[in-house]
Amino acid sequence: MTMLARSGGPDAAGAYVARHFAHFDFAGVTVTAPTRTIQGREEVKVGTVLVELIDLEAGHSAGDVAVHLPEEGVVFAGDALFSGAHMVVWSGSLSGCIRACQTLLDTGAELFVPGHGTLLDRSGVADIRDGLARVAEEAAQYARRSVPLA
Repeated sequence: MTMLARSGGPDAAGAYVARHFAHFDFAGVTVTAPTRTIQGREEVKVGTVLVELIDLEAGHSAGDVAVHLPEEGVVFAGDALFSGAHMVVWSGSLSGCIRACQTLLDTGAELFVPGHGTLLDRSGVADIRDGLARVAEEAAQYARRSVPLA
């Protein structure tokens, strides 16, 4: 990640990565593989608090998991949700990001904590979902007309 962030290539992607990640120091970070995984949903108790873990499948990245506190009406979405911008699609798909937004809304929660940006309410998550759906539809129209990417 350090090499990627500091590469600052001449293209738009390189500039984006440098702008958003170059100020982080990843030296000494050890990546630890998960010791347990989930599929679908799983409820656990943390002390006296009921927590629902939700597998969001591949959207922003493979393995996105949201943490829902049903009694509080709050979802911690991590990088599966960005406020003020759409999430980057690293290893999933645009349709996966749209599906993840809908899954978050399906919890019935009223407050969403994104991985980046300010807190969101239901309408904020719906706006992101709907914006991504518009991008997907526009892209599909270009593809049907065989419009080249560049």
